[in-house]
Amino acid sequence: MPHPLVTQLRFTRSEWLRGLKAVTAEEAARRFGPINPIAWMIGHLAWQEQLYWLERAQGVVPVPEVKKFGYGKELTVPSTRRGRGGARSRRPPLRTSAASPAQNQYRPEAAGGTTAS
Repeated sequence: MPHPLVTQLRFTRSEWLRGLKAVTAEEAARRFGPINPIAWMIGHLAWQEQLYWLERAQGVVPVPEVKKFGYGKELTVPSTRRGRGGARSRRPPLRTSAASPAQNQYRPEAAGGTTAS
């Protein structure tokens, strides 16, 4: 059984994909005033997922290119030519087994908190 955070991440991804079905590549690259383009937001979410789930928790960086969408980085619009899920084959699966020592720092009980049952 996957960790509840893995289940939530998978649900969130599926909702993002459902919401983006009607968005064209041109629309995804368009910037509306001070709001970043949808394509950049997707790159930023990919950076966050990679940072938290893979780089910090598992010590791997499978797609270094997403680091350019990190916090404080200059606005960059990723190419939408590859379509949705272009890097899917390169993305490692989320581990659902026992947590590594690095993952323990993100658990409430490791920080002195409690978990709800």
